[in-house]
Amino acid sequence: MDEYDADVEHDPAWWRSLDEADSLGLVADYHRRCRPHPKAGNQRLHDSIHVVVENQIAMGDETPAAAKLAELVADGLSRHDAIHAIGSVVSEVFSQALGRDTRESENLAPAYEDRVKALTASAWLNEWEEESSGDVVPPHMRPRSAEELIDPGLGPGKAQDPDAIVAALDQPSPLFPRTAILAVREQGEAAVDGLIGLIDRAGEVLAAGGNPEGNGHLFASFLLAEMQEQRGFAPVSALFSGSEHECDRLGEDFVTEDLGRVLASFPNAGLAEMTAIVEDRSRSVYGRAAGVTGIAALVASDRIDRNQATGYLHRLFLSAKEEELYLDAAGTLLSLYAEESFDDIRAAIRSGRIAEREMGLEEVARTESLGLDAAMRELRETRYIKLVSDTIAETSWWACFDPAEFDDDDYDEDDDFGGEAIPDFPALETVRRASPKIGRNEPCPCGSGKKFKKCCGT
Repeated sequence: MDEYDADVEHDPAWWRSLDEADSLGLVADYHRRCRPHPKAGNQRLHDSIHVVVENQIAMGDETPAAAKLAELVADGLSRHDAIHAIGSVVSEVFSQALGRDTRESENLAPAYEDRVKALTASAWLNEWEEESSGDVVPPHMRPRSAEELIDPGLGPGKAQDPDAIVAALDQPSPLFPRTAILAVREQGEAAVDGLIGLIDRAGEVLAAGGNPEGNGHLFASFLLAEMQEQRGFAPVSALFSGSEHECDRLGEDFVTEDLGRVLASFPNAGLAEMTAIVEDRSRSVYGRAAGVTGIAALVASDRIDRNQATGYLHRLFLSAKEEELYLDAAGTLLSLYAEESFDDIRAAIRSGRIAEREMGLEEVARTESLGLDAAMRELRETRYIKLVSDTIAETSWWACFDPAEFDDDDYDEDDDFGGEAIPDFPALETVRRASPKIGRNEPCPCGSGKKFKKCCGT
């Protein structure tokens, strides 16, 4: 797959040839590589806005975006900054539309086009100036010395101490614990007991009615999966086996986006283990749906037989009462190109059991036209299906580890670390959402018209 760079002009025909999953994947990969980068409270929405703007630019004269991009770059913005400037208009128009009683048929294009045409580099930079206390340089142009100089919890002589390494993973600090993760890899088997201990302690805190202070249990889950440590499956599965509220306290996005593929990464995970998770009614519906995702991940990695998996998922689709489960089963059957299920899925759409906004007949027709080989290739490129291979790549892009998150007031010039000013960081709690959960089968909030799991949820 080609590489995307927001600061490099690319061929509009190439961009238009990409499907939405590919373009979102390219932008997301770019943002993981792009350091430093502005704060993005909702990284997937930020990626989606990048795609919207690039789509507009690729349309040439059909929209004002391409001409405005050239104008903004001529006025001194980088191409990346110009995309953010145009994206701010996209975000503003969508936000205002969602904030009022808007008819579905209302056309937002005129308002968007007028505002893009009126946009200037100086106005956008002035907005940055107001938001960054006088610093008119966009955040991704600032140096990030703190991230490179400091790693929480590991000091001199601690890199070989398993207890210190594990403690560093769970430090309530907003700096990404890269050194601790690398040290776990170096320790190998010697670190396993400590990682399992982190997961067990998170469960104890949860049982006592509290919330884990750090993200150590999430890092431990990823690392045990990366190491393919068989002993990790049971504690990870058990930790996230509770109610939706309990999973929220542990880190809700992990359950819906990563738990299935993390569990599938353990060598002792198979169809029986995943179906047991799906059938466990004491779990939250999202925790059970992670078992469906795990089944897809195991098929995509050639760990279980596709026909056996689709046979179970077909039965689940026909029998499940919970909407999230039968929708996930239907979507996974399509992804696995289960031809024997297509007619039942069409019947469910026609009867209204599956709402048209959740899955349309055209989606079934598109999948059917792909053929088995193409459908499986597409599945294997889906992020939430890929087995865990690199914890740093999987987690370092999380917005909570971006030093640009913090205001200038968080820095104390009197502190010193090797001659460099270091931040007086506030404590970081396990990341939890403030807004209601978006189901992966619900419409994506970016406005694309697609399901969340087929759009920003990828």
